[in-house]
Amino acid sequence: MGANPSSFKGANNPVENVSWDDAVAFCAKLSALPAEVAAGRVYRLPTEAESEYACRAGTTTGYSFGDDAQDLGEYAWFSDNSGNTTHGVGEKLPNGWGLYDMHGNVWEWCSDAEGSPRVYRGGSWDDDAASCRTAYRGTVDPLSLNYSYGFHLALSSPSGKSPEAEQGKLSRGCCGQYEDTSGQLPNQAVSTGVATPATMCFHAFPELFQNVETI
Repeated sequence: MGANPSSFKGANNPVENVSWDDAVAFCAKLSALPAEVAAGRVYRLPTEAESEYACRAGTTTGYSFGDDAQDLGEYAWFSDNSGNTTHGVGEKLPNGWGLYDMHGNVWEWCSDAEGSPRVYRGGSWDDDAASCRTAYRGTVDPLSLNYSYGFHLALSSPSGKSPEAEQGKLSRGCCGQYEDTSGQLPNQAVSTGVATPATMCFHAFPELFQNVETI
């Protein structure tokens, strides 16, 4: 994308200060890389339903780990423990499917729209525990920029099988390493625990966000 717009820069910090339009543009550029085109992989923002499904990890409680907000600090960076900054992904406990940072750290843009406003999910480093609940949602103009807005990506698999089953080379969890056997991409954090057949969750890391033109 040419630059890292984040207010809080760090090798493993999630990209933030990106609008919905910025996130969609990133999806398009990543999907257009020759290696991705050859493999038939298309990256996009997850739907709101996919985002909540991945966060819940099969639970029906207020959070992926239960109903007690006192336990949130073990799973998320939020206003009580963040020190007013984002943190490297994967530093807290994952949910039951091995997905990290599904609560807190940065809000995650979803593809859904309610008229003009776009939906975001997950809570952030700057929000209280109630805003990090699995079912909590917000909407805002797609051009809005904020140091708490970031995103996960969904990867559509051309065969309809999960990328993990199809490729056999992706490690589990948003802070797992992408084992790149093609030589086209640097190691990045990817999660493959989402049980919906054609999607997985992909953290946008600063290096990839900044160098998508050249990798």
